[in-house]
Amino acid sequence: LEIAQQPGTSGPGGSTMASASSPQKPAGQKPSDVDNIGALLLALCEEYNFSYAEALQTRSDGHCLVQSGAKFCRNGDAERFWTASKEFVFPLQIGIPGRVWKYRNVARHGDVSTLPSTI
Repeated sequence: LEIAQQPGTSGPGGSTMASASSPQKPAGQKPSDVDNIGALLLALCEEYNFSYAEALQTRSDGHCLVQSGAKFCRNGDAERFWTASKEFVFPLQIGIPGRVWKYRNVARHGDVSTLPSTI
């Protein structure tokens, strides 16, 4: 799960545009895990004024993290970031998601743009 806060914000606030992956289901059809996680991401981002969140899952071979399909994008920039990065994979200990997966510890960064590109 990756969550990014909008620059210059520090808590709950309104959104200008938001999308979360949770398509409408026909009546009587049970929501999928992606739907449920998408709803959770939406609630977290609305509560804490985050601009972007995504949930990753283990690839079928168990060696990498990949996009699960659950996401939240507050605006067009966040949506474009998701589109550009949806094919990314994170092996164990590579990148922030890979390190979080390996060590089972939270990694929080106020501004990821200041981190080295090799992280």
